[in-house]
Amino acid sequence: MELKDYLRVLRRRWYVVLIVWATVAAIHQSLVKQEAVVYESQAEVVIKEPQYYYIGGGDFPLPWLTISPETRFTLMKSEPVLRKTVGYLWAKSDGKHFKDVFEFDAENERSRGVPIGEMKVQGRSVKYRRNQAADAIEKLRVQLTVSKQKETQIVVISARDASGDVARQYADGLAQAFREYMEEDSEEQTTRAKAFLEKQVGEKTKDIDDMEVEVARRRVDMEGKQGNSTQDLQLLQAQARVADLGREIAQLNYEIADLRTKHHDPPTEVLKAIPESFEVVQVHASLGQRNTELIELTLRFTEDHPNIVRKRAQVDELTQRLAGMEAEDLVRRKNLAILGIEAAIREKGTLKTAREAERGELLEEIKKQSDQLQPADLVAARQGLSLLEQRLLVAQNERAGFITRQSSIALSQTTKEPLVDILSEAKEGRAIPKGSQTSWPFMFLIGAFVGVGAAYFLEYMSSSIRTEADIKRYVNLQLLGAVLRIKEPDQRLLLTVAQKQPLHEVYNMIGALMESYAAEHKAKVFMVASSRAEEGKSTVTTNLGIALAKGGERVILVDCDLRKAVLHKFLNVDNSRGLSTALLAEREGAPPTPIEDLLRPTEVEGLRLLPAGAHPQNPVGLLKSEAYRRVLREARDQADVVLVDVPPVNLAVDPLVLAPLMDGIILLVSAGDVTKDEVSHAKRLIEGARGKLIGCILNKVTLEGRGYYYYYQYYYDAYKSYRET
Repeated sequence: MELKDYLRVLRRRWYVVLIVWATVAAIHQSLVKQEAVVYESQAEVVIKEPQYYYIGGGDFPLPWLTISPETRFTLMKSEPVLRKTVGYLWAKSDGKHFKDVFEFDAENERSRGVPIGEMKVQGRSVKYRRNQAADAIEKLRVQLTVSKQKETQIVVISARDASGDVARQYADGLAQAFREYMEEDSEEQTTRAKAFLEKQVGEKTKDIDDMEVEVARRRVDMEGKQGNSTQDLQLLQAQARVADLGREIAQLNYEIADLRTKHHDPPTEVLKAIPESFEVVQVHASLGQRNTELIELTLRFTEDHPNIVRKRAQVDELTQRLAGMEAEDLVRRKNLAILGIEAAIREKGTLKTAREAERGELLEEIKKQSDQLQPADLVAARQGLSLLEQRLLVAQNERAGFITRQSSIALSQTTKEPLVDILSEAKEGRAIPKGSQTSWPFMFLIGAFVGVGAAYFLEYMSSSIRTEADIKRYVNLQLLGAVLRIKEPDQRLLLTVAQKQPLHEVYNMIGALMESYAAEHKAKVFMVASSRAEEGKSTVTTNLGIALAKGGERVILVDCDLRKAVLHKFLNVDNSRGLSTALLAEREGAPPTPIEDLLRPTEVEGLRLLPAGAHPQNPVGLLKSEAYRRVLREARDQADVVLVDVPPVNLAVDPLVLAPLMDGIILLVSAGDVTKDEVSHAKRLIEGARGKLIGCILNKVTLEGRGYYYYYQYYYDAYKSYRET
């Protein structure tokens, strides 16, 4: 289907679209009236980035703080967070919310097999019914929504309820519960991390102790093997020095890591070691003196005495001045402490580098001496001792790292910020407009969509042929013309219609197409067939004969509908003697009747009719006879065009008997009156009988305003205007 075909469907079935749309609108309005007022409240929280601390040579992310903001966002509507929200709302509302979840006899419920759980609510453990809690969680999941603002870590929590205050409580409850959940989870992770580090330090300490014992044992064993030579004593001293250097390097690593931890926030004891500035000391002394003088004055005068008032003002001024100076001095001392720590780190780093260089040189020298002076078994023993000492050094460094991380955890617990901040608490919920105000445009689209769909569905389900597009799709024949449906019987025949009326021009066009076909294919004899009765076949056949005759053609109409002849009625011709009369007489032995004796003139010059005659008992037998073939040959010789009228194809076999004798067959289709199956069946029968279908005429076309066949209306109007001018 082309676009114009779709538009024609809508023009023809506009009432379907309107009815469906009105129905949808009525249903929508009814539902809107039943809607309860809904309130919405919002709270905003910000999810912070994970915290990192400088630990032992690099930025080491603490595992209990490294959950990404995206992961935390997905946790907001998880079951644990919503369960905690249920508990928070119950506690904050003094039991008004979710009373059935928490308020019950736990022992009685447990004895009846009711699933009981336990959760922490605002720092205390409470029991809850699992099934009721699950229902409450699902309720909150429906009423609460969370959304993250684009390119930020700000999350908007929205809650809807029939009560504006309840909506506020729900939104605020989720925000508070989520913050508490993240803090509790952080504490739990911190506890696990501390336990893990304590375990690691203990295990490393045991390994170090075992390795130190083994190192001492191997050194004693080597002393018994290597003798007392000067070279041996020097080698032993070098090995001992290497061991001392390893321990010193490990200690330096620990001290450097500890200093780097203190570099972020110098401890109080370090700050106390730096003396206060001279100015601060002076103000302290002056303030002490003024306080002493004030005490002496209070012993002599009342509180409102001018001397006391003046002295107290001096004390207050010095106190305020001292506070500002101490704050500035604290910054100075922190900077000095940081500078001192940085200097200490550099000093220890330099010392560590020197010790590592010295140790490397000693190890190289020991290797040379061992290879030159000692037997193979002693060399192997010393190599084993050296490897063990290296393992010992590694273990010492690892222990120092774990101890440093323990210190970092303790520092993080005192300095870390909340993982979730509440930017704005929820306020009293605002009323959301009803669907009548918000969904009318959507409803309009839905109604229109459903209406259009219904119109096309009805069109699809329609089994009748109505349009030129249907002719092309289901009949697959050339459309010779379309004739309008005429309600007045006296206006259907060209004999009774004024010459200037468009009906004449329609049949003239159809006749012109037939003449063109006849000239090209040397055709004279045509049959107008229909699938069923009452399609207007005889009327169309008569009008075609009239149009062709008025166009100058010699036309013979042959009424072969021996069952229900009507052509003689249309043309006011006597039917007492006709085709059946001649064929019956010839079959009984009478001589052939010349066709000139059978043809009857009509009111139209050039148009003659061969009437059907009386109704025979066996019309098919007559039409199969050689006598009929002779009559048809004679008609062909005496006319330019022979038009044969026959019964409906689907009701009688007569058209199929005559089909092979025709030069061309025109299939008439009554628009809206016959089905696709009826027309398709008639076409198959004609083609099966070796009939030559040349085209189709669409009869009884309905004009619906500017609708389905607007182009015909346009033609009719244009033709009428042309004739009148």
